[in-house]
Amino acid sequence: CALNAAQLRAEVRRHQEAANTSSHLPAYTTECFSFTGGTCLTSTCDAFRNAECIDKKCLCEKGCSGADGKCYDAKNKKVASKFYLSNGKYDKYKMYFQAMSAFG
Repeated sequence: CALNAAQLRAEVRRHQEAANTSSHLPAYTTECFSFTGGTCLTSTCDAFRNAECIDKKCLCEKGCSGADGKCYDAKNKKVASKFYLSNGKYDKYKMYFQAMSAFG
């Protein structure tokens, strides 16, 4: 059964209010990053993420986000350090890593 716009807004609001009462603080560390990459501005978080809507972002309430945008119980494990990435085809180009995001 499809939800109409008013029902959908009420459902999103209910999830957001429930999230606002949560004492969970999202993790943003190298060992555990809670943000899945999804947002819940206009709808709920996608079910495949297994995430909760907190501050209009789909966050892992218990566990950490994987590279695929899903929540997992395990934390990240360092597999390498002090390495250099290069592009074999375009060796004069540099790789850009965003230091800050509007979504967290």
